Amino acid sequence: MITIYDVAKKAGVSPSTVSRVLNNYDNVTEKTRVKVIKACNDLNFIPNANASNLKKRTTRTLALFIPDIENPFFTSVLKGFEGKAFKSGYNTIVCDTDENFELEKSYTQMVLEKRIDGVAVSTISRSKGHLEEIVSRKIPLVLIDRKIKDFDVDIVCGDSTQGARDLVGHLLEQGYSKTAIIIASQHLSTSKERIEGYKSVLREAGIEINQSYIKVDKQNDGYSREAAYQMTKELLTECQESDRPDSIFAGNNLMALGVYQAVREMGLKVPEEMAIVCFDNLNLTYEIEPFFTAAVQPAYTMGMMAADILINRIEENYEGNVQQVILKPDIEIRKSSLGIGK
Repeated sequence: MITIYDVAKKAGVSPSTVSRVLNNYDNVTEKTRVKVIKACNDLNFIPNANASNLKKRTTRTLALFIPDIENPFFTSVLKGFEGKAFKSGYNTIVCDTDENFELEKSYTQMVLEKRIDGVAVSTISRSKGHLEEIVSRKIPLVLIDRKIKDFDVDIVCGDSTQGARDLVGHLLEQGYSKTAIIIASQHLSTSKERIEGYKSVLREAGIEINQSYIKVDKQNDGYSREAAYQMTKELLTECQESDRPDSIFAGNNLMALGVYQAVREMGLKVPEEMAIVCFDNLNLTYEIEPFFTAAVQPAYTMGMMAADILINRIEENYEGNVQQVILKPDIEIRKSSLGIGK
């Protein structure tokens, strides 16, 4: 049986040097690398999966950064991404950043150290410097769901503005004319776009925007169920009964859970006294009655397309124009917004 020591002897190098070559470390000269690869080929030495990729110096590994693996939306993104990667012969490293910017930066360093072939990121997006370092190393990168201003890279995302417009428009059609919004910090592109969609529909309907109905989380980086609960409690406590909103647009599915809890604790019936709509579905493990009307984004497709873009960049050395894929959400109408006149 051929061992790493046989390869080292034939190449005229130390076993540790052979190991560094096999693991794609940078601290080896190209001349030495060629000698080791030739020795491996001459001896028909195949230590592991890395051996078939020595010449390409790839790891056949992709990384996916998601902000909350417990959110069914991102679980579906992961399934789509990992499924496409696996069929194409790639492994996936999943990095759950927990809506934490420092953790996101830490995972970025890991990507650089482990020579990951491509990276997909649903980012906290307070800064782009750490992601620019990935791009500067010629590692393909694609953003999922969340954009970063003035960062010219591939992206697959949903149309948050249009989805918000459709949700608020639906509420108006149902007779709800006093809609509040509970949303994450506007440093997130999805949050900013959903507020824009919310406001634009009200303006077009001739409804004056009530600033007290707009509650933006300024404490957390991402979408927080707990923050949504607190903001909803504040909203309903501050308003006199005559000024109370008759509906709430929650920024995403987990925020909708916080809204729902607060509304029920305040003694209001959903949807008779308060309608609730949101972005993205919950799975059936959440026992909510009535279930939420939602702008449902094609999360599985987002993940699959992001992996496809990365693999194309890696295997075809595609250096063409940046790809921007924007997918329209579908509005799934359920009982949580069908209370007036029922």
